Amino acid sequence: ELKTRMGQPHSMAQNPWNAVMHLGHANGTVSMWSPSMKEPLVKMLCHHGPVTAIASDNTGRHMVTCGMDNQLKIWDIRSYKNSLSYHTHRPGGQLAVSATGLIATSLGGLVQIWGEDGLML
Repeated sequence: ELKTRMGQPHSMAQNPWNAVMHLGHANGTVSMWSPSMKEPLVKMLCHHGPVTAIASDNTGRHMVTCGMDNQLKIWDIRSYKNSLSYHTHRPGGQLAVSATGLIATSLGGLVQIWGEDGLML
């Protein structure tokens, strides 16, 4: 059991490449945790408001986040930099990244699918 000291996480996902846990918090931060460490490996400010969903691609190189700020963001985990940002009509509730790199997010009663080129399908 590890205490985050950042309040209850709003979202959680595991990186399939290295098994690091990604936790999304109410202050817009994503913290990354390894079971062998008592402190987070990384804390990243990702959104202006709570992080509502997190996902990682199969290579473990990219993380996708949604927030209450109506943003979907793609992050390069190797450099901890935001590589792409998209405006959504409402906060994303769930995220998934396919093996081919498509990103799906639920937006209330809708599902949006984003292609590799960043265009909504």
